[in-house]
Amino acid sequence: MTDMQLYYRIQPMNSRHKKVSDQLRQEIEKASISQYELARRIGLDKSVMSRFMHAKSGLSVPKIDAICEELELELRRKRTQAKKA
Repeated sequence: MTDMQLYYRIQPMNSRHKKVSDQLRQEIEKASISQYELARRIGLDKSVMSRFMHAKSGLSVPKIDAICEELELELRRKRTQAKKA
């Protein structure tokens, strides 16, 4: 498992928090394999991977899970503290 952890939030995103897909794109770019090899390994058409990498489309949760597993990333929910009134 790498040190990088992917987080998702239930609440609306603000400029301080990146979306999961943005974080995942960064990790794919840093990976030691090409995006097309990654697509082949997880059974994703390379055109779908290309559209995802160019932020033209999203991926299904099972495909996101498969990418995380292939890149040895962990996707988990980040707990946030409720604001005090």
